[in-house]
Amino acid sequence: MKGKFENPLAPIPPRESLYGVEPKYITKRAYQLPGIVFVKMRDLFPDMSDVIWPPENAKGLEEATRKALEGVNMDMIQPGDSVNVLASHHGWTLLGGEPYTAMLRAIKDVVEERTGCKDIRLRAGVGLRFRETEEYYEAVQAGRLLCWQGSRNCSH
Repeated sequence: MKGKFENPLAPIPPRESLYGVEPKYITKRAYQLPGIVFVKMRDLFPDMSDVIWPPENAKGLEEATRKALEGVNMDMIQPGDSVNVLASHHGWTLLGGEPYTAMLRAIKDVVEERTGCKDIRLRAGVGLRFRETEEYYEAVQAGRLLCWQGSRNCSH
């Protein structure tokens, strides 16, 4: 298989976790194995939506999130209410968590702008274990997740 199947995209670097292998012991990734090919989703599904990641900055993802929320009725949310935005640690495993973080931030901003509510809380949902979710949640709170240049709370 030659041509457009060559040169696969590399995944994000392995992350430190109490529940996985230390990154220093990961010497080869699946995309580096012989015979592994790279297929773009658009090649499999030509009618799919345009990919909005990775953007040059967060604007594209934030705009897509805002557009998706245009049809959401938030009339029941009052300025003195509290709103829980439910997240899953799986969202932070994709592309270093950058897209997920941008989406959650945009949701928070839209809820605040449209309702006047200031008490908006990030809540992490779990299935079987709390541990991985706690790691990601702490990383978000501490601003340690990867971020794009110029984003809020970016230390890079």
